[in-house]
Amino acid sequence: MPAAIGIVKDKLLKSPQGDRAFVEVLLAMRQYGADLVTVACERALQQGAVSAPVILNHVHHLLSPAKPEPVTLSTALALVIEPTADCARYDSLRGGAPC
Repeated sequence: MPAAIGIVKDKLLKSPQGDRAFVEVLLAMRQYGADLVTVACERALQQGAVSAPVILNHVHHLLSPAKPEPVTLSTALALVIEPTADCARYDSLRGGAPC
């Protein structure tokens, strides 16, 4: 067992319902792999917040894809003539009665 998971085990078993929390971590290892859960445990230990939900949250963050780079737009797409607000058009749709 990796050292980070052993430390997490020791910390979790000291708390009430810690055995259940550690079982959740072990089930995450089966589902996502030992390497990913080990990294998640290391992150939780670095933060000082060791619990099953925190570790699973780290796992999900590691699984989520990176945010794409912003797209640069051409200056040809810039507005040349900005639209103006014409409330009379909306009044005509309502039957001509102003508010």
